[in-house]
Amino acid sequence: MYTGKLLGNRIMVWNIEEAQHLYKIGFFGKPMGIHKPKTSEFSAPLVLDVIEAIVSS
Repeated sequence: MYTGKLLGNRIMVWNIEEAQHLYKIGFFGKPMGIHKPKTSEFSAPLVLDVIEAIVSS
């Protein structure tokens, strides 16, 4: 289970460990402020489209 917050038409995952795991298991979302991370080792919140949040849950 992951925790996110709806902001406008995006879901923000503020917990860095959850964000890294979501990105690692399926490249879901985009780390805030990082254009194209090469690994899941980042320290930024994850921004997901609503459809990505639904699919990854």
